[in-house]
Amino acid sequence: MPKAIRSRIILLLGVNIFSFLVGAGCARLPFFRSKQEANLLVVEKLTFQGNTHFTDAELKAVIGTTERSRLPWKEPEFFNPQVLQEDLKRIRKFYFDRGYLHARVQEPEVVVDEKAHTVRITITIEEGEPTILQAVILEGVDQVKGITETELQPALLLRPGEPLSRLKLEQAKLALLNQVRNLGYARARLETRVKIDEEQRKGWVTFLLKPGEITYFGKTRIEGNQRVKSSFIRRGLGFKEGELFTLDKLYESQRSLFNRGLFERVEVRPQNLDAEGGPVDVLVKVSEGKMRNIKLGIGYGTEDQLRVQGAWTHRNLFGGGQKLTIGGKASFILQEVSASFQQPFFLDPVTDLIGDLSYRQEDQVSFEVTSLSAQTRINRSFSPTSSGFLRYTLQFNEFRNVSPATTEELSTEAAGSTRVALLAFGFQRDTSDDFFYPTRGLVTSAI
Repeated sequence: MPKAIRSRIILLLGVNIFSFLVGAGCARLPFFRSKQEANLLVVEKLTFQGNTHFTDAELKAVIGTTERSRLPWKEPEFFNPQVLQEDLKRIRKFYFDRGYLHARVQEPEVVVDEKAHTVRITITIEEGEPTILQAVILEGVDQVKGITETELQPALLLRPGEPLSRLKLEQAKLALLNQVRNLGYARARLETRVKIDEEQRKGWVTFLLKPGEITYFGKTRIEGNQRVKSSFIRRGLGFKEGELFTLDKLYESQRSLFNRGLFERVEVRPQNLDAEGGPVDVLVKVSEGKMRNIKLGIGYGTEDQLRVQGAWTHRNLFGGGQKLTIGGKASFILQEVSASFQQPFFLDPVTDLIGDLSYRQEDQVSFEVTSLSAQTRINRSFSPTSSGFLRYTLQFNEFRNVSPATTEELSTEAAGSTRVALLAFGFQRDTSDDFFYPTRGLVTSAI
């Protein structure tokens, strides 16, 4: 691209960005707003006083009143007295749920700047002393086969000497029930008793576990699928009728089906938990997503100049989750077409077979090369956190118009046909705590 044209494009982009920022900044001024908005006040500053155990950021995350953003293109946040009053209740609940049962929140100080149409809000908190957990008692463990009270203690999450947190109490109840249900006690129940000494600021928690009988998986019902075969969904489930019930198998089945990219939503839920006994039936409810999509892209580089690429994908080619992708890319240097086919549940539900085929033409200054490549890959999941693959690649290359300097530098065989075969395998372990929004964990891989 000529230098003069490139300079004009950069200038036009700069003018547009400047105009956008100026317009967004002006929109924040009172005289640029609508008549209705001009009379509203903007929250300029929101601060807290007296909060020694929790940060301002933690408190701001639970209330509805927010400060004006520093980003000029964001809409201003207007002051609402009713919302502020509700925020005081939210702050009290925030402290109560974390063991500060006697925390008090004073009426906020609101300073209005009529000229600037802004307010500054200060909220003062009297945290008080927390109620300290003295002991956690667990009853009924002797009715659970294959586990002891010592093995269940880590699931309780409650530690004597710490504030008696209602949030941790609810988390402990869920973790304890999940651990017992993973041993086959699908209908386990848990009663909680909390004793509080308000004068001494002390608390005691007693869990009464009622595991019930050991249960097994019953019948599975599938709903919501129209284009995806029910047989495919059943193969993706990590359990079968008659097997010992475990909660983790439901979660892993839900995750496995969702990761196939065929569904917008997947629910795998036990059904007849209120029954007196017998097998636990399972409902698999899915909401299918788009089965086909097209991706297009265009760009520019100083070396290959204008480049375009595109791909068409069908995620459910024969109704059994088979995925076919056909794509291509082109520039002044490179032209390539490719196709990829993935067969899920190859041999068993945790193994996939993938085949790739590509044709590539590359025109460099010192040589030209045409490549035909075929690749076969087997992916296998060993556990919810680990997987591996085995890959075989066969590639044919034909070099033409190779310059003498390049031939001398590489090899005398460069100006001709070559064949490359490669066998590779790899392993990956992912211990991140969340698939979409991980906050902790480790991803390791080896090839």
